[in-house]
Order: sequence, then structure tokens, then C-alpha cells
Amino acid sequence: MPGYRQGEALNRALGFSTDWTTIVGVKGFLYGKRQKQQFSFKSVGIQAQERTTILKINYRNPVEVLDLAYAFVQEAAPLIDDGDRPRLQPETAGRNGAVPELVMLPSFGREAVYLTERVRQFNKRGIPWSKIGILYRTKFMGEVLYRQLTQAGVPVEWLNKDRRSRFYHPKADSVKLLTMHSSKGLEFEAVCIPGIGYLPYSQNELDAEMKLFYVAITRATERLLLTAHQSSEYVQRIRAGMQSANHFQ
Repeated sequence: MPGYRQGEALNRALGFSTDWTTIVGVKGFLYGKRQKQQFSFKSVGIQAQERTTILKINYRNPVEVLDLAYAFVQEAAPLIDDGDRPRLQPETAGRNGAVPELVMLPSFGREAVYLTERVRQFNKRGIPWSKIGILYRTKFMGEVLYRQLTQAGVPVEWLNKDRRSRFYHPKADSVKLLTMHSSKGLEFEAVCIPGIGYLPYSQNELDAEMKLFYVAITRATERLLLTAHQSSEYVQRIRAGMQSANHFQ
């Protein structure tokens, strides 16, 4: 499987986990600032020209999550300069899972209450607390979520809450609360992402915001739950993406 071997080499060069391969245009980057050391496809034996697509084989995410992730990227594509658009279409996925959900609520506070109840349900249905991740975009979201979870008695580890919480404890029996940026390289059976009504957060970095959101939703290995309290560009694109994803199945 040449495409798979090339993908593993690309993952190692970019510092990704080798359990899946990601398609990114030659000029593209996942999110954030470019690395000082420029990456070369030639250095890992891949012959590629700009915007070349490499086969993606994914063993982590269910097809429903991958389909939504791909559909979202395609819906967001008009926001991205042509040279930086990622080519992320999943060629194959190993299994099926739950259909992703988008739930609208009256306020962000109600989103926190709702997510608290849903993570309880996930746990009662057999998902360990440590396998549930709540990913947020900005600090105020983390504060609201942490307060609601702790008041409800849900065990929670807030990664990077302060200097004493910089280390991730994957085996600790607690829900993991962390930023989208911190979620890179991690995976959870159930991923909850609130605050979609605020996204994209930065109108000045639309390509980076889109790639960051793609990373966040593909942390889910079984279930993906999204919430919002108001419409936004991402809410609209996710809805359109869900409709498009239905045609992939």
C-alpha cells in the first residue's frame, strides 16, 4: 500500500501520530504559525506538486465523523485562499459509528448544563470518564464549563487551568476539559465541542481556524456532540456538511 507508507512518512515528518494519515496541500499547514524549518516532501521520498492529494487511510475515526469533517472542510473552502485549501477527503474508514449531533440551546450557560447531563449519560452507558473530552476555543468557555461540571459533581481535569495543571493525566478517572489547540494528538471515545455559535473565533485567520476545528472534531473515535446557542458561519456550514455527509453514506 504505497499511499499508506507515504502517509506514515509524512506523519512522522510533521510530528503526527502514525495511526492515520492527513492530506494537506504542499503549501498548507495544520494550524498556527509555520515552523521555522521548512518541510520537504522530497525528503521523505514523496513526489508531489502543489495541492497534490495523498491517499488517506484512517483507522481511528468512524466514517460518520470523517464524512462530516470532510464535508465541513468543503463547505468552508470558499473562505480559504486557493493555494492554502487542504485536500482532506477520506478515501477509506475502517468502521461505522454514531451519527454526529448538533444541538441548539438558548445560551452558552445552557450549553454547559446540557453537556454536563450528556457526559453523565455517556458514562452510564459505559464510556469511562477519562475517555470523554470537552474541547473549547476560548478561556471563558473553559471557565463556564469547569464551574458547571464541578458543581454537578462530575470528575473533571482541566488541562492548563493554571501552572499546576500543565500535565495531562490520561488514566485519571475524570472528564478531560481542554482547548482545541491542546487536543492535537489526543483521542476520546466521546468528544463534545460547545460554543459553535462563536466560531470562527478569529475572522483574520480563517484558514487556521478551519484547520483547528477539523483537528478538534477528528479527536472523536465513537461519538461527536456539537452545541451552539446562536447561528454562526460554522453552525451553517456544519448543518450543510451534515446534509452532504448523508450522501456519502
